[in-house]
Amino acid sequence: MKNGFIAFLCVLLQISAVAQDTIANSIDTDSYPKKSQLYKIRAKSDSIVKSIYGEKFFNSHTRWSFKNSYYFSTFEEDDALPYPWPPDDTNTVVKRSEFSICYDILYDAGILKNGICILIDKDGNLLPFHLWNDKGEKIVNQGFEKIDTTDSDFKLTTEEAVQLANSNGLHTKDTDRVSCKLAWYPKEDTTSVIDSGNFYFEVTYNPEFKKGDRRRFQKGYDVEYENYVWLFDPWTKELISKSTNRKSFKTSRRY
Repeated sequence: MKNGFIAFLCVLLQISAVAQDTIANSIDTDSYPKKSQLYKIRAKSDSIVKSIYGEKFFNSHTRWSFKNSYYFSTFEEDDALPYPWPPDDTNTVVKRSEFSICYDILYDAGILKNGICILIDKDGNLLPFHLWNDKGEKIVNQGFEKIDTTDSDFKLTTEEAVQLANSNGLHTKDTDRVSCKLAWYPKEDTTSVIDSGNFYFEVTYNPEFKKGDRRRFQKGYDVEYENYVWLFDPWTKELISKSTNRKSFKTSRRY
C-alpha cells in the first residue's frame, strides 16, 4: 500500500513538473520572423532522433527544448558563436548555417533536461562537432546511444531500479538516503557520432546525509562522505556497475 502511494505521488509530481515546464517552454511563434526556417530545421532534427531511437520512443519520451536550441551565426565583429533563436533578427547576421537542436527526455519520475542535443547544418546533415573558437574547443552531439533496436522503449522505471539495487547490495529501508535519476554518461575519447555514450538509471545511496539534511557546520569546515552508486541499463535492466564514490568539500558558509 505504501509503495503504491509513493508511486502515485511520483506520477503526480511528474505531471506537475511536465505541465510547468511546458508552460515555461511555450513559444509565441508569431514573434519569430524566421520561424519557417526554425521548424524546417527542427523537422530534420526530429527525423534523425527517430532514425536512432524509433517513433515510439520519440513520441513518448522526448520533447523539443526550444529555449535551449541554438543557431550559430557569424557576425561582422565576431566568430561563429551560439545564439538563442531571437524574436527580432538584426541585419548584422551574415551566416546561419549550423544549428544545435535540443530535446528533454521524459521518464517515469522526472525530466532529463537537454538529454539529446543534435548538431546539424542547414541541409539537415548531422555534424560531428562545431568548432567553438580558434583554440580548438568544440561543441559536440549529446544523447546518441547505439541500441539493439530502432523502435525501443525504456524497460525500467526508477522504482524498479531501486529494487534492483536492493538485490545487488543496497539493503536499506531508509528511502530518504536513496535517490534515482536518468543520467547521460558520455564515452571518453570516442570518435563516433551516433554512439557517443549511454543513458543509465543512476541509483545513489548516501549513508551520511538524508534528503533535505541541514546539518550545521562552521565556515571552512571540511566535509567528507561516501556515495554508493549503481548504474542500470534502462533498455535491458542490466546492472552495469556498482561503485563507491568518496566526496569531500570545504564549506564556504555556515549552514
